[in-house]
Amino acid sequence: MNAFVTGLDVNPGRSADVSAAKQIAAIPTMLEIICRSTGLGFAAVAQVTDETWLACWVRDDAGFGLRADAMLRADSMPCREVWRHRRPVVIDDAGTETAMHGLSSSGHLGFRSYISFPITMPDGESFGTLCAMGKEPADLDRPEIMGLFQQFSELIELLLAAQRQPPAAIRPQPEEAGFASWERNEPLRALIEHLPVGAGLFGSDGQALVANAILQPLLTQGRVPGADPDADPHWTGYAANGTVLDPHDHPFARALRGDRVPGTRFHYRGDDGTGRWTRISGVPLQGTTDNARTRNGKDSAILLLVEEEEARRVSEERFRRFAEHSTNVLWLADLESRRLTYLCRALRHVWGVTPERLPSLDRLLETIHPDDRDRVDRTLERTGDGEVVVLKYRILRPSDGTVRRIRDTVFPITGEDGRVRQLGGIAEDVTERTGARIYLVDEDAPARRALFGLLQLAGYEVQVFAKAAALAEVASSLQPGCVILDIETAGPESLTVAKALKAGRLALPVLVIGRSQGDVGLGVRAMKAGAVDYLEKPCEPAALLTAVSAALAELRTDTERSHAHDDAKLRIAALSPREREVLEGLLAGGTNKSIGVALGLSPRTVEIHRARVMEALGARTLPEAVLTAARAGVQPAAIP
Repeated sequence: MNAFVTGLDVNPGRSADVSAAKQIAAIPTMLEIICRSTGLGFAAVAQVTDETWLACWVRDDAGFGLRADAMLRADSMPCREVWRHRRPVVIDDAGTETAMHGLSSSGHLGFRSYISFPITMPDGESFGTLCAMGKEPADLDRPEIMGLFQQFSELIELLLAAQRQPPAAIRPQPEEAGFASWERNEPLRALIEHLPVGAGLFGSDGQALVANAILQPLLTQGRVPGADPDADPHWTGYAANGTVLDPHDHPFARALRGDRVPGTRFHYRGDDGTGRWTRISGVPLQGTTDNARTRNGKDSAILLLVEEEEARRVSEERFRRFAEHSTNVLWLADLESRRLTYLCRALRHVWGVTPERLPSLDRLLETIHPDDRDRVDRTLERTGDGEVVVLKYRILRPSDGTVRRIRDTVFPITGEDGRVRQLGGIAEDVTERTGARIYLVDEDAPARRALFGLLQLAGYEVQVFAKAAALAEVASSLQPGCVILDIETAGPESLTVAKALKAGRLALPVLVIGRSQGDVGLGVRAMKAGAVDYLEKPCEPAALLTAVSAALAELRTDTERSHAHDDAKLRIAALSPREREVLEGLLAGGTNKSIGVALGLSPRTVEIHRARVMEALGARTLPEAVLTAARAGVQPAAIP
């Protein structure tokens, strides 16, 4: 016996009800929401009798092969029991036993999970069901799922009742406001207020007549989302190809023209800078879509459903939970608006300010050292083209003006259309790093393991590379440390890596080890290539550790010297022009009197400026002040 049936007579009255159901433009949006909320691939509104199940609206992403107007035997689905007893049926796992659910085994469609709620007309007559099913077991017996079906089935009942009434009874007279009947419809208001998604009823002027508690916080002055992009920048709509939607093509505007608009993607950005992705559906509620189009929407009310994208919301929530416990600064930015949509709490520790102080990429760039700012900005443009980059830059902490060194891994985030829509970054404060990290390059596995064990026992953190080329590929992203390069296995050509590291001015001094085989010039060539030292194999462990320690000590000295240089430049930059002139005079060996003569100041005034210079430079003696000025590159003045 086949589940599909033909040739059955349909009661004319019930046929009219089917036609009325097909005029309810909101139903496809409800079915889409049901499929996403339940994870089932099939949802439908069907008229049910004791003999037949007739599909009015169908969403079939699961491949059951059903379409609108499909007619099945009533015993092929549990809907007949729902229709008969007017109570829901929920099956998390039907298994393989269909008889226990009152189904005909020959007509069973092969579903494993199923949920159905009755649709009853106001006069008590049973119309049919709102149902969904899937090919795998599902957790459907949950309050949020049951509530969703309850609210949607009641909304369908209400809209069916409106379709049944004579036109004069449901349409206001010309002198009345076009949407007044909808606004005063208490059952509809109650349903909207209790829907488990953001929902609102809007007049043709874009003003909310009814908005539930989920939608209200997302509206600006009660206006439809995105109605005025200039006055309300919170909403940005996107077409399927990823381009920004013109407001003329937003769901509300299209619904006013009589179109049913399912699931248009919008990004909502709150006043606090946080963002969320939603899908907005627009449905005209005044009569049929043809009627709404003919009347140009003037007496139409528009139902908008705003559903947050659950998968993205959960993913972003997990990201935020991780970020709040991270010591690194995690950030997200919208490329189009350049707004920072997320900054984690570690910003206060590293930058010394709260996230509210840095609302955009431009404000973030303002905190970067002037010598690094343009380079960082240009590199961010490369990331916008889809490239992952590792940036090293300095910041001037807005809270106290101190210099911090940052290592920032910046990566692109693509949208569904494959285009880069956002940037993400993980900014790590590497100011206090001592360089106690070793990068070991050795192609001989046994020798590599032996060196690895020796270095780990000495307390070093070791990262191993089997090839010199592998190290060169990621060198720009590595933290400061010492490179041990075994050229016995890698070959003399690997010295080009040492040369490249030195040319790149990376904080990676190279210690070369190898066997010269009588070639006395090998060590010289290694040093000329940029190595800080060369050791002949086999070398004693103590000699190797001493060489590593010396290389790291020099690295620390270079780092401290660089920090001192940065600090000196900042302190000098904070001096007034007159204080700078006095400092230049002091560098030239001038006295208060000779400097005063050169600048046209009294010795007492020079003395006051000199005290301020000493304080600004953090110097207790004149030699300390001179040293700081020399680090910053200040040149002495010509004192007559």
